Amino acid sequence: MNWELQVYSGAQHGFTNPANAAEERADREYKIAIQRFFKDIFGI
Repeated sequence: MNWELQVYSGAQHGFTNPANAAEERADREYKIAIQRFFKDIFGI
């Protein structure tokens, strides 16, 4: 089983409403990661 852990340093839990630069970066990066995940899993 393959797995991956995404760690976003400087971001607090629940960073979809960014409060600082680290959370803004984490918000951008997680959106890219979730799109890649859906493509890998569902082919979309």
